[in-house]
Amino acid sequence: MNAVLKQGSDALAALMAYVAQVRDRKLGEIRAAAAAECEKLVGSARARARAQIRQALREARADADARIALARAAMQSRLRRQRQALTLAALAGVQQRVGAAVGARWADRATRRAWVTMALAEAARSLPAGAWTGRHAPDMGALPATTLPDGVTLELRPDADIAAGLRIRCGDAELDATPAGLLREPQRVAALWLGELERRRGNGKAVP
Repeated sequence: MNAVLKQGSDALAALMAYVAQVRDRKLGEIRAAAAAECEKLVGSARARARAQIRQALREARADADARIALARAAMQSRLRRQRQALTLAALAGVQQRVGAAVGARWADRATRRAWVTMALAEAARSLPAGAWTGRHAPDMGALPATTLPDGVTLELRPDADIAAGLRIRCGDAELDATPAGLLREPQRVAALWLGELERRRGNGKAVP
């Protein structure tokens, strides 16, 4: 009887030991799986956090670049407006200054003769043949020796209203070689003046 009870007690102890062993093994497997899952979740969370940080940095850089580009464009626009305003202010006096400079050239005898010669040459190119009449500044002096086109006669008279240069007419056509006529296109004068201005700046010369 005692032997049977002892055998039964030993079997129960062995069974309990086996159950404890299985339990410990299962608990280890569960803990390992939980730790792996936890590590996986932590890794995934860290990856998402890094991706979010990178995205936030990209967005911040893009926003900063956009703000810088906007500020640069605004600055360039202001510079263009200021440059245009300065140019317009300079051009406001160009016509008068150029007109005065052209008129002053008439006072030089050699320049005056070249002026009249070029006016007659331009008249030959632009006016029809026929009877030409002209008015000129009283101090023009003798007409330079020149050959008029065939079929052209020229009658010139001094005009006290003309301070420099001359005007030649044939019918309704007229060549105005006075300073006012030479400077009749202010946009062209301004363009020539600006071109000269840029050329002088490029050469390091003083701008008048």
